[in-house]
Amino acid sequence: MRHIFLIPMLLFTFVLQAQQVFTVSEALAHVQKNHPSIRAAMLQQAQAEALQIAAVDVPKTELSVMKGQYNSANKNDNNLTITQTLPFPTLWHTQHKTAKALTQVSEAQIKVQVNEISARLLFLIQQQLFFRSQQQLLFKQDSLFSQLVKAFEIRHLSGEGTLLEKTAILSQHHELKNMVIQNEVEINSSAHQLQVFLQTEQPVFINSPFEPLPTVEISPIDLSKNPVAVLQSRKTQVAVMEHRVSRNSMLPDLSIGYFNQTLIGYQTIDGQDQYFDSSNRFHGFTVGISVPLWFPGY
Repeated sequence: MRHIFLIPMLLFTFVLQAQQVFTVSEALAHVQKNHPSIRAAMLQQAQAEALQIAAVDVPKTELSVMKGQYNSANKNDNNLTITQTLPFPTLWHTQHKTAKALTQVSEAQIKVQVNEISARLLFLIQQQLFFRSQQQLLFKQDSLFSQLVKAFEIRHLSGEGTLLEKTAILSQHHELKNMVIQNEVEINSSAHQLQVFLQTEQPVFINSPFEPLPTVEISPIDLSKNPVAVLQSRKTQVAVMEHRVSRNSMLPDLSIGYFNQTLIGYQTIDGQDQYFDSSNRFHGFTVGISVPLWFPGY
């Protein structure tokens, strides 16, 4: 019977030879740095910060050249025009605030992910520590049962004990051994769960004593400090800002331009004809506005 009991102990020793040991704080630091969900949230934050820089989009400047007989029969007239279109200033303002709100959403998402992953990790850690603590208690009980079995064997040989009593004790002892084996399976299973969760090459064992979770007093919830509530609040702000962007997109676009051109030929100035060649340049500016005529798209 003693050899049967040594089997789970040998298995446990084998597992301990190929393991990775963490403290609770080391495990938390490891998962917060390497877990895919947290890393994805950090990449989304980096993306949001990059997009925030590009939130204010200035349209391309238009350069155009015109040459030919647009003013007279002379084929060498030329016109240079520079035009810049600008959205209504309030659109830029709302686009910038929307991009900033999206960055805040990504920051809140990281905190939510860290809390969720850390809570899941602490549950797995607490589960393993509980099974290991329970295993120590089962070992003590097994030691007591072994002594009790010896005592009943001595009583039985001396004729004081009955066979029924000895059989009952042996049955309870075997049941305890099965509990030890089952608990050992739970310990190894939790070590492999932590291995998957922490993405390590070996099963993970936590170097910490088991301590029951403290009783938490129920108190009013401060939503301003709750990561999930903060995340939802910032998502609402983004929705409001995106609505304002759509409304401001309906406002007119503005355009301003400058032109410089020739007027080759004779021009009447103060009642006298005067010849102007290609070295004489004339300039001016243009101002325009673009008004939407179809609003359902907005």
